[in-house]
Amino acid sequence: MSSPASASTVIVGGGIVGCAVAYFLAERRERDVLVLERGELGSGTTKGGLGGIRHQFDDELDVRLSKLSTAFWRSFEDLTGARHDFRERGYLFLANTEEGVAQLAAPMSLYEKVGVNVEMVDRVTIAELVPGMRVDDVTGGRFGAGDGYGDPLQALAGFAAFAQLAGIGFRENTTVRVTDGKETLFFSSDFMPDRHHLPLPWIPAQDLFPLDTLEAKRTILARAVDEQWIVGFTHDKPRFGTVTSVEGKYKF
Repeated sequence: MSSPASASTVIVGGGIVGCAVAYFLAERRERDVLVLERGELGSGTTKGGLGGIRHQFDDELDVRLSKLSTAFWRSFEDLTGARHDFRERGYLFLANTEEGVAQLAAPMSLYEKVGVNVEMVDRVTIAELVPGMRVDDVTGGRFGAGDGYGDPLQALAGFAAFAQLAGIGFRENTTVRVTDGKETLFFSSDFMPDRHHLPLPWIPAQDLFPLDTLEAKRTILARAVDEQWIVGFTHDKPRFGTVTSVEGKYKF
Protein backbone atom coordinates (compact mmCIF):
# COMPACT_ATOMS: atom_id res chain seq x y z
CA MET A 1 0.00 0.00 0.00
CA SER A 2 1.09 3.59 -0.57
CA SER A 3 2.96 5.20 2.31
CA PRO A 4 3.96 8.87 2.16
CA ALA A 5 6.79 9.99 4.42
CA SER A 6 4.65 12.65 6.13
CA ALA A 7 1.05 13.78 6.45
CA SER A 8 -0.93 16.59 8.07
CA THR A 9 -3.42 14.04 9.45
CA VAL A 10 -2.33 10.66 10.83
CA ILE A 11 -4.86 7.96 11.72
CA VAL A 12 -3.46 5.36 14.10
CA GLY A 13 -5.20 2.02 13.66
CA GLY A 14 -6.34 0.38 10.45
CA GLY A 15 -9.44 -1.32 11.76
CA ILE A 16 -12.95 -0.46 10.66
CA VAL A 17 -12.97 2.77 12.71
CA GLY A 18 -9.66 4.01 11.29
CA CYS A 19 -10.67 3.13 7.73
CA ALA A 20 -14.06 4.78 8.20
CA VAL A 21 -12.32 7.97 9.36
CA ALA A 22 -10.11 7.76 6.25
CA TYR A 23 -13.22 7.36 4.07
CA PHE A 24 -14.97 10.41 5.52
CA LEU A 25 -11.82 12.52 5.20
CA ALA A 26 -11.48 11.39 1.57
CA GLU A 27 -15.12 12.26 0.96
CA ARG A 28 -14.31 15.77 2.16
CA ARG A 29 -11.43 15.90 -0.32
CA GLU A 30 -8.72 15.68 2.33
CA ARG A 31 -5.69 14.07 0.69
CA ASP A 32 -2.76 14.66 3.06
CA VAL A 33 -3.78 11.74 5.29
CA LEU A 34 -1.89 8.62 6.40
CA VAL A 35 -3.35 5.50 8.07
CA LEU A 36 -0.95 3.46 10.23
CA GLU A 37 -1.68 -0.14 11.26
CA ARG A 38 0.53 -2.36 13.43
CA GLY A 39 -0.51 -5.50 11.55
CA GLU A 40 -2.58 -5.80 8.39
CA LEU A 41 -5.75 -3.79 7.84
CA GLY A 42 -8.59 -5.37 9.80
CA SER A 43 -6.36 -7.96 11.49
CA GLY A 44 -7.24 -6.88 15.03
CA THR A 45 -10.61 -6.75 16.77
CA THR A 46 -12.39 -5.90 13.51
CA LYS A 47 -11.64 -9.41 12.24
CA GLY A 48 -13.45 -10.93 15.22
CA GLY A 49 -16.27 -8.40 15.35
CA LEU A 50 -19.88 -9.57 15.18
CA GLY A 51 -20.95 -6.51 13.20
CA GLY A 52 -23.91 -5.56 15.36
CA ILE A 53 -25.75 -2.41 14.21
CA ARG A 54 -28.44 -1.28 16.64
CA HIS A 55 -30.33 1.67 18.09
CA GLN A 56 -30.90 0.21 21.55
CA PHE A 57 -28.68 2.29 23.81
CA ASP A 58 -29.39 4.23 27.00
CA ASP A 59 -27.73 7.50 25.99
CA GLU A 60 -29.60 9.85 23.65
CA LEU A 61 -26.47 10.80 21.69
CA ASP A 62 -25.71 7.12 21.05
CA VAL A 63 -29.25 6.51 19.81
CA ARG A 64 -29.22 9.52 17.50
CA LEU A 65 -25.81 8.59 16.07
CA SER A 66 -27.03 5.02 15.53
CA LYS A 67 -30.08 6.31 13.69
CA LEU A 68 -27.85 8.35 11.38
CA SER A 69 -25.48 5.42 10.84
CA THR A 70 -28.32 3.07 9.93
CA ALA A 71 -29.25 5.37 7.05
CA PHE A 72 -25.60 5.30 5.98
CA TRP A 73 -25.41 1.48 6.06
CA ARG A 74 -28.51 1.23 3.89
CA SER A 75 -26.80 3.43 1.29
CA PHE A 76 -23.28 2.01 1.68
CA GLU A 77 -22.90 0.76 -1.89
CA ASP A 78 -24.13 4.02 -3.43
CA LEU A 79 -21.81 6.08 -1.21
CA THR A 80 -18.62 3.99 -1.39
CA GLY A 81 -18.98 1.98 -4.59
CA ALA A 82 -18.45 -1.20 -2.61
CA ARG A 83 -20.85 -3.90 -1.48
CA HIS A 84 -21.87 -4.35 2.13
CA ASP A 85 -24.74 -6.58 3.27
CA PHE A 86 -26.65 -4.89 6.11
CA ARG A 87 -29.17 -7.44 7.36
CA GLU A 88 -31.99 -5.76 9.29
CA ARG A 89 -33.22 -8.80 11.17
CA GLY A 90 -33.76 -7.11 14.51
CA TYR A 91 -32.13 -7.18 17.93
CA LEU A 92 -33.92 -8.97 20.77
CA PHE A 93 -32.98 -8.42 24.42
CA LEU A 94 -34.43 -10.85 26.99
CA ALA A 95 -35.12 -10.69 30.71
CA ASN A 96 -36.07 -13.51 33.08
CA THR A 97 -37.19 -11.31 36.01
CA GLU A 98 -39.64 -8.43 36.45
CA GLU A 99 -36.71 -6.25 37.50
CA GLY A 100 -34.95 -7.08 34.27
CA VAL A 101 -38.04 -6.20 32.23
CA ALA A 102 -38.23 -2.85 34.04
CA GLN A 103 -34.60 -2.14 33.12
CA LEU A 104 -35.29 -2.93 29.47
CA ALA A 105 -38.35 -0.66 29.53
CA ALA A 106 -36.53 2.31 31.11
CA PRO A 107 -35.26 3.90 27.84
CA MET A 108 -38.48 3.34 25.85
CA SER A 109 -39.49 7.02 26.15
CA LEU A 110 -36.09 7.94 24.67
CA TYR A 111 -36.64 5.64 21.68
CA GLU A 112 -40.05 7.18 21.08
CA LYS A 113 -38.58 10.69 21.32
CA VAL A 114 -35.79 9.97 18.82
CA GLY A 115 -38.10 7.99 16.54
CA VAL A 116 -36.60 4.52 16.37
CA ASN A 117 -38.64 1.34 16.03
CA VAL A 118 -38.25 -0.42 19.39
CA GLU A 119 -40.99 -2.16 21.36
CA MET A 120 -41.44 -4.21 24.51
CA VAL A 121 -42.51 -7.79 23.79
CA ASP A 122 -44.10 -10.52 25.88
CA ARG A 123 -43.36 -14.24 26.00
CA VAL A 124 -45.82 -15.09 23.22
CA THR A 125 -44.31 -12.55 20.82
CA ILE A 126 -40.80 -13.73 21.67
CA ALA A 127 -41.77 -17.29 20.75
CA GLU A 128 -43.06 -16.00 17.41
CA LEU A 129 -39.89 -14.00 16.77
CA VAL A 130 -37.60 -16.95 17.56
CA PRO A 131 -39.45 -20.17 16.65
CA GLY A 132 -38.20 -23.18 18.54
CA MET A 133 -36.66 -21.22 21.43
CA ARG A 134 -37.78 -22.24 24.91
CA VAL A 135 -39.52 -19.30 26.58
CA ASP A 136 -40.95 -20.80 29.77
CA ASP A 137 -38.23 -19.08 31.85
CA VAL A 138 -38.50 -15.74 29.98
CA THR A 139 -40.43 -12.87 31.57
CA GLY A 140 -40.28 -10.40 28.69
CA GLY A 141 -38.03 -8.61 26.26
CA ARG A 142 -37.32 -5.63 24.04
CA PHE A 143 -37.14 -5.84 20.25
CA GLY A 144 -35.71 -3.38 17.72
CA ALA A 145 -36.96 -4.32 14.24
CA GLY A 146 -34.62 -1.85 12.52
CA ASP A 147 -31.52 -3.29 14.16
CA GLY A 148 -29.33 -5.90 12.53
CA TYR A 149 -25.78 -6.74 11.61
CA GLY A 150 -23.24 -6.33 8.85
CA ASP A 151 -19.83 -7.69 7.88
CA PRO A 152 -16.99 -5.64 9.49
CA LEU A 153 -14.29 -6.83 7.06
CA GLN A 154 -16.50 -6.25 4.03
CA ALA A 155 -17.25 -2.72 5.23
CA LEU A 156 -13.58 -2.07 6.02
CA ALA A 157 -12.58 -3.12 2.51
CA GLY A 158 -15.07 -0.65 1.04
CA PHE A 159 -13.90 2.21 3.25
CA ALA A 160 -10.21 1.51 2.58
CA ALA A 161 -10.62 1.12 -1.18
CA PHE A 162 -12.52 4.40 -1.48
CA ALA A 163 -9.91 6.23 0.62
CA GLN A 164 -6.94 4.79 -1.23
CA LEU A 165 -8.41 5.57 -4.63
CA ALA A 166 -8.91 9.13 -3.39
CA GLY A 167 -5.19 9.41 -2.60
CA ILE A 168 -5.03 8.64 1.10
CA GLY A 169 -1.92 6.71 2.19
CA PHE A 170 -1.83 3.45 4.15
CA ARG A 171 1.09 1.84 5.94
CA GLU A 172 0.80 -1.62 7.51
CA ASN A 173 3.03 -3.49 10.01
CA THR A 174 3.92 -0.22 11.74
CA THR A 175 4.16 0.70 15.44
CA VAL A 176 3.53 4.27 16.54
CA ARG A 177 5.33 6.49 19.01
CA VAL A 178 4.94 10.26 19.28
CA THR A 179 8.06 12.12 20.39
CA ASP A 180 9.46 15.66 20.40
CA GLY A 181 12.98 14.39 21.03
CA LYS A 182 12.64 14.82 24.78
CA GLU A 183 9.46 13.00 25.75
CA THR A 184 7.75 10.04 24.09
CA LEU A 185 4.03 9.30 24.14
CA PHE A 186 2.77 5.77 23.56
CA PHE A 187 -1.01 5.29 23.29
CA SER A 188 -1.89 1.65 23.87
CA SER A 189 -5.50 1.60 22.58
CA ASP A 190 -7.02 -1.93 22.72
CA PHE A 191 -3.49 -3.37 22.84
CA MET A 192 -3.57 -2.60 26.60
CA PRO A 193 -6.90 -0.89 27.34
CA ASP A 194 -6.12 -0.14 31.00
CA ARG A 195 -3.49 -0.56 33.71
CA HIS A 196 -4.88 -3.97 34.66
CA HIS A 197 -3.50 -5.30 31.37
CA LEU A 198 0.09 -4.36 32.21
CA PRO A 199 1.02 -7.90 33.40
CA LEU A 200 2.38 -9.69 30.34
CA PRO A 201 -0.16 -12.59 30.31
CA TRP A 202 -3.14 -10.23 30.67
CA ILE A 203 -4.31 -9.92 27.06
CA PRO A 204 -7.85 -8.85 26.01
CA ALA A 205 -10.14 -11.78 25.18
CA GLN A 206 -10.93 -10.39 21.72
CA ASP A 207 -7.26 -10.45 20.67
CA LEU A 208 -6.93 -12.89 17.77
CA PHE A 209 -3.13 -13.12 18.03
CA PRO A 210 -2.37 -13.35 21.77
CA LEU A 211 1.12 -14.82 21.39
CA ASP A 212 2.15 -12.01 19.03
CA THR A 213 0.70 -9.50 21.48
CA LEU A 214 2.60 -11.12 24.35
CA GLU A 215 5.93 -10.64 22.57
CA ALA A 216 5.02 -7.09 21.55
CA LYS A 217 4.10 -6.23 25.14
CA ARG A 218 7.38 -7.64 26.39
CA THR A 219 9.37 -5.40 24.03
CA ILE A 220 7.24 -2.26 24.34
CA LEU A 221 6.93 -2.26 28.15
CA ALA A 222 10.67 -2.78 28.59
CA ARG A 223 11.34 0.26 26.39
CA ALA A 224 8.59 2.26 28.11
CA VAL A 225 10.33 1.75 31.46
CA ASP A 226 13.89 2.28 30.23
CA GLU A 227 13.05 5.41 28.22
CA GLN A 228 10.36 6.71 30.62
CA TRP A 229 7.61 6.93 28.02
CA ILE A 230 4.30 8.56 28.82
CA VAL A 231 1.77 5.76 28.34
CA GLY A 232 -1.88 6.42 27.53
CA PHE A 233 -4.75 4.03 28.21
CA THR A 234 -8.16 4.08 26.51
CA HIS A 235 -10.20 2.88 29.49
CA ASP A 236 -8.48 4.23 32.59
CA LYS A 237 -8.29 7.23 34.91
CA PRO A 238 -5.86 8.90 35.02
CA ARG A 239 -5.43 8.16 31.34
CA PHE A 240 -1.75 9.10 30.98
CA GLY A 241 1.28 8.33 33.15
CA THR A 242 4.55 6.45 33.34
CA VAL A 243 5.17 2.74 33.82
CA THR A 244 7.66 1.33 36.32
CA SER A 245 9.00 -2.16 36.89
CA VAL A 246 9.17 -3.46 40.46
CA GLU A 247 10.60 -6.95 40.94
CA GLY A 248 9.70 -7.83 37.38
CA LYS A 249 6.13 -6.54 37.63
CA TYR A 250 4.92 -3.52 35.68
CA LYS A 251 3.03 -0.78 37.53
CA PHE A 252 1.33 2.43 36.41
